[in-house]
Amino acid sequence: MTQGAEKVRTEELQAEFRYYEVSSDIAKYTGLLKNDWAAQGYTLTLPEMLIAATAIAHELILVTVNAKDFPMPEIRLYPLA
Repeated sequence: MTQGAEKVRTEELQAEFRYYEVSSDIAKYTGLLKNDWAAQGYTLTLPEMLIAATAIAHELILVTVNAKDFPMPEIRLYPLA
């Protein structure tokens, strides 16, 4: 595949993605999740908690190879591995 053809395919794929705004409510929920899980002994990163909060708030299915990083029962996971 040529570089130009790969670029076109990549842009076509990206055009299908949905993007979600990080609202102040999601930012606040991110902090709450991080604090709640830290209190339970989990060390989860801020980006992981932001992804989790967004997925929960928008009732999304989260596709991941790191299911262990998303222990929240309210999150819908589609584990890849």
